[in-house]
Amino acid sequence: MHIVILGGGIIGITTAWELLADDHTVTLVERRPAVAAETSHANGGQISPSHADPWATPDAIWRGIRWMFTPNAPLRLMPRFDTALFGWLGRFAANCDRRRHAINTERMARLALYSRDRLQQFNDREKLAYNRRCDGLLHVFRDRRALHMARAQAERITELGIPRLPVSPSACVAIEPALKAVAGELCGGYHAPEDESGDARLFARRLARLAQKKGLILRLGEHVNGVVRDARVRAIRLANGGEIEADAVVCALGAYATPFMRDLGVVLPVQPAKGYSITVPAQPARAAPKVALIDDERKLVVSRLGGKVRIAGTAEFSGFNTSVPGPRPRLLARQGLALLPGLEHHAGKGTDLRFWAGLRPQTPDGVPVIGTTPVNGLYINTGHGTLGWTMAMGSARLLADLVSGHAPALPMNGYALNRF
Repeated sequence: MHIVILGGGIIGITTAWELLADDHTVTLVERRPAVAAETSHANGGQISPSHADPWATPDAIWRGIRWMFTPNAPLRLMPRFDTALFGWLGRFAANCDRRRHAINTERMARLALYSRDRLQQFNDREKLAYNRRCDGLLHVFRDRRALHMARAQAERITELGIPRLPVSPSACVAIEPALKAVAGELCGGYHAPEDESGDARLFARRLARLAQKKGLILRLGEHVNGVVRDARVRAIRLANGGEIEADAVVCALGAYATPFMRDLGVVLPVQPAKGYSITVPAQPARAAPKVALIDDERKLVVSRLGGKVRIAGTAEFSGFNTSVPGPRPRLLARQGLALLPGLEHHAGKGTDLRFWAGLRPQTPDGVPVIGTTPVNGLYINTGHGTLGWTMAMGSARLLADLVSGHAPALPMNGYALNRF
């Protein structure tokens, strides 16, 4: 079959790779002049099954209300009249009970673990270089109450086969010596020794080149204007008036999948959750972390990516807005560099900082949408939120299995669009 994939981020590229493995002819269409130029461009860089934590928790509503009145809160909801957002918030609230939280945690963790296994198998075969680090991940806490409240979720994740183990402040520093300067502020943490990190953009671009050698047709700088269909999808229509015939189409447009699907009469409950990142030189090297870090209270992540350090975090519901205003990224910079003060002096007043913002595709339950749609021949692979890099390889394989008529390795009912 000839499969057309819409979207050249980490999800689209990995999906193309898996479909090529099933001997399909694959064309990938991306509106940017390069792949991984939007949400995959400068993300947190972590492959973190241990962080399979749905945003919809039993205390999320009250915490969200409190954050609305806290200027430095990690989550911001920009006031606007948006019926799709109101509907999303209603579904989010419905997922905040303990039963739904447990179900969503299991679905996220199951996919994340499967995806990491697929990535490891891929690396064993292909030896792709993307600043991969297998030093694990460390969740750190300054507040004892927050540390205690995180225990139940850590135990659930560990029971699901992903070690997330409690460690003392001294053990945190032993695991990551770059934290020595802030050791007195820490009250403990959780260590996930099997998690990884890496440069998602570098991975996606090198995988795209590898896929081209295996036959991938890459159409860059092309804007999709819709689909041609009768009883099923027959082609995609390009903004320049051209068409690309297809036996099936995969929508991997991230947050932009929502308006694309809406034009086809399909409601996709995915909202753009804007996140920021900064990138600083990993100098001096001794001050840069070797272990991926998560500051759970401030909701930020830190990863060592070769000769640079990536700090990413915050969530902002402000529509399809990718601008980088001053206060929020500067706050992220202050908080991230406060965790690693050895890098702060090098960064000076921010002249060495590279700022970026991207739109994470967020579902109300935290679980991605993978599978068929009401439009015959149109498939969907989006909604991974902050775990797109973590879940990419597994999601791609599941989607390829569905398109190819194979039995997926995981039960797909929990990832299907019709669960909403």
